[in-house]
Amino acid sequence: MLIINAIDSIINLYNPYKCIMKKILAFITYIGLIIYTLNAAYFDHRLKVNGIETTAIIKNVHNYKVKNQDEAVVTVQFTDRLNKTYVTKMTTHNSYSPDSTIQIIYDKNKPQVADIVGNRYYKDELTILFWGVMLITIALCIFRPQL
Repeated sequence: MLIINAIDSIINLYNPYKCIMKKILAFITYIGLIIYTLNAAYFDHRLKVNGIETTAIIKNVHNYKVKNQDEAVVTVQFTDRLNKTYVTKMTTHNSYSPDSTIQIIYDKNKPQVADIVGNRYYKDELTILFWGVMLITIALCIFRPQL
């Protein structure tokens, strides 16, 4: 609700174009949500099609809370099948400690694209985003005459 009030206060500065600006802002937000959803789906697809499992060493962990849920950004170092070393970051709901080892899956064509094996973070995010896009689409179809 706070975001909607902030958007309304910004739009009220340009009162003659209030209705048009709300539609443009809603359209941009909707397109951004679709692009973000497709990006998460593409990430998941790349790991399913081109994924190779390996062991990685955790170099750094940044723990934080989001809505009373623990999350962490984990920096890991791993070696690919060509013996090149990569360092990448991953977000997870699990907690890890530095210098421990974990199983990861990385894209053999682009090793920087990697995730922890069994990590549900992006899958949960993708599910939420997908249903968010669907609900917005349904709402637009139902309430279109009133817009």
